[in-house]
Amino acid sequence: MQIGMPMSNVTKYGLRLFFSIILVVYGTSPYLLLIFVPLSVGWYRLQQLYRASARELQRLNSISKSPIYSSFNEALNGCSTIQAFGEVERFSEQQRERFDFNLRSGFAMQGVGIWLQVWLQMLSSIVIGAAALFCVITGDEEARGTSTARASLAGLALTFAPQLTDNVNNTLRSFMLVETNMVSVERLFQYVDLLPEQSSDKVTTEPPESWPTGGRIQFDSVVMGYRPGLPDVLRGATFSVRGGEKIGVCGRTGSGKSTLLSCLFRLVELRGGSVRIDGIDISTMTLSTLRSRLAIIPQDPIFFTGTLRYNLDPRSECTDAELHALLRQCAMSSVLEHADGLEMPLEGGGSNLSAGQRQLLCMARALLKKAQVLVLDEATANLDMETDDLVQRTLTSQLGSATTMTIAHRLNTIMGSDRVLVMDSGRVAEMAPPAELRVRPDSIFGRLVKAAQKEGV
Repeated sequence: MQIGMPMSNVTKYGLRLFFSIILVVYGTSPYLLLIFVPLSVGWYRLQQLYRASARELQRLNSISKSPIYSSFNEALNGCSTIQAFGEVERFSEQQRERFDFNLRSGFAMQGVGIWLQVWLQMLSSIVIGAAALFCVITGDEEARGTSTARASLAGLALTFAPQLTDNVNNTLRSFMLVETNMVSVERLFQYVDLLPEQSSDKVTTEPPESWPTGGRIQFDSVVMGYRPGLPDVLRGATFSVRGGEKIGVCGRTGSGKSTLLSCLFRLVELRGGSVRIDGIDISTMTLSTLRSRLAIIPQDPIFFTGTLRYNLDPRSECTDAELHALLRQCAMSSVLEHADGLEMPLEGGGSNLSAGQRQLLCMARALLKKAQVLVLDEATANLDMETDDLVQRTLTSQLGSATTMTIAHRLNTIMGSDRVLVMDSGRVAEMAPPAELRVRPDSIFGRLVKAAQKEGV
């Protein structure tokens, strides 16, 4: 609608302008065309200046509505926190500045439109004046008896001459409305033109449908950085995980814990080394194949606008009974009490659920996948201790022989792991059973446990 209606208006007003010019010229004198030549140059120059300014102002208007500027909804969602910390005035000032930024571009666009209208009125007045002058000449000829039919046509032309201003103005404005609305399409193409995550020439392996069967993971001298020009985050990380083993990953902030997840899911390509699952280099397969065979419970739960069923089972591969049983095992029986049951609507991001409920639903979604490799990225950070214990018991009972890598937020969540992987400055510092690491005098894990005990974590 925002593009179709202006395009139809361009056609309508363009035809009106064309026939108005023909009628005015035919009803007055062909010499009027000589005036249209310099005026057409002026109109063309005006529309060039106007279009360039209007496009840029529309871009500024669109930018002012982007999430980086228009965080008003986010501020409203956290208004209680803002009030608790006494930061109401600061956030109010930020919102006023963002509103001003948006309004400035709108006022500028209105000012450019008025500027255009004034110049178009001036040029059109020249046409009207010239048409009136030729009408006077036509009237003198009629008085001398040399022309009789021309006078009636001149009157009709003089009637339509004032409409030239409106037709020119409306044609140009409708055309500019089409062009400025295409800025939204331009912004979409900026995303379409983004480079893909991988090129097809890297794909040389198509693993069998049952892959991975054992869940063996091997990191071999992995070097990885997030962007060109930035330092390496992983600096030769080497370790192996046996099939079905439960691994806890810990370390100080910035040690590279979550980067292991990025390597496993190929969110960023490696600068060196390799990652193998069941002996197959994951860089030799398509991203869709790799990510469809792994499961993750992320730190930040992700949900889409739709029903509970759609977010849990988007491909409709499970029955209602299976979904009900799994939700009860994940302590989410409360959502089944909703009047719509599995058809309960979820808002964008799952905002109509609590943080803990979103985390539990992410766990249920990962368990439905029945993957042989599961990664937990600080998945219990938003849960209380009792629910955290429930999650750990559920994962233990449901996963069976699946390989699990748990990136720890609380150290107690990985104390029951088969082995603990300690990262330090992008390298593997330690990897052994937690009971063994705790008694080592020089163990980094032992120091982390003692520090957590002192803080009561």
